[in-house]
Amino acid sequence: MYPVGQPPAPPVAAPVPVGVPGAMGVLQPQAPALQPQLVDVPVFNCPRRPNLGREGRPIVLRANHFQISMPRGYVHHYDINIQPDKCPRKVNREIIETMVHAYSKLFGNLRPVFDGRNNLYTRDPLPIGNDRMELEVTLPGEGKDRVFRVNIKWLAQ
Repeated sequence: MYPVGQPPAPPVAAPVPVGVPGAMGVLQPQAPALQPQLVDVPVFNCPRRPNLGREGRPIVLRANHFQISMPRGYVHHYDINIQPDKCPRKVNREIIETMVHAYSKLFGNLRPVFDGRNNLYTRDPLPIGNDRMELEVTLPGEGKDRVFRVNIKWLAQ
């Protein structure tokens, strides 16, 4: 079997005894045109699950896995750069939420999804094309408002 992702090596002509059939003699390579060449196709066989365990004790396991369905279309990925950049994720999310409300003409009825660091996703593209856009966002603070600069750049579709 060949390593996954690598093509098979070229076939090598098998040595054939010369002389009396069945007798061992001098070995000479057979001409490649006389022997049909079989190509081995790498096949991946998933290992089978072993039996259920008998040791230990059974537990109930809950996982944060759930099925979703998405309508057809594209998801647009944007790179977000917030300056100053020493803010926790919670503050970054608050900055993006304030930005979406403050620039409602730019975002319209889009509801972007933000990971708290530097990735923003939308269902429909923002009207900035492939350009970079810088927006100024002001968060009201205790006594003094904080001003942030948010750079948005389209990455992928």
